[in-house]
Amino acid sequence: MQISNVENTKNRLDYSLRTGDKLIDLSTPIVMGIVNTTPDSFYNKSRSKSVASSLKTVEEMISEGVTIVDIGGYSSRPGADNVSISEEIERTTPLITQIRKEFPELIISLDTFRGEVAKEGIESGAQVINDISGFEIDSSMLSTIAHYKIPYVLMHMR
Repeated sequence: MQISNVENTKNRLDYSLRTGDKLIDLSTPIVMGIVNTTPDSFYNKSRSKSVASSLKTVEEMISEGVTIVDIGGYSSRPGADNVSISEEIERTTPLITQIRKEFPELIISLDTFRGEVAKEGIESGAQVINDISGFEIDSSMLSTIAHYKIPYVLMHMR
């Protein structure tokens, strides 16, 4: 019986994500909600017009069972406008700060491919970086992730 418990623990650890002092069991699916602080994201219902409206959206997501909320400030849809690093930071960090204050137990992911945006987001309370470029667009992302030692979701795009 003891071996079985050890084995079950080992398997759970194989499918987990550590963010700071939290260990999230990924052996069963969890839900990630998406809030975009862009006027032109892929999905118009994920778009946020203000921090206050975003907080209401996040509160609704929590009541519906999200474990993680992903904040994006740069639209990656084809034909979207380019956004400066400073604008992406201005779009995301105030919301991250407020989410951290209002919902301290919620895990916050920041959707960015820029190392400087990741740094500012982490310092504002983001605990996971979700990068659609897989380190291909901004080489500083790798050193940022290594410095802060937080989970990194490596994605790719065409």
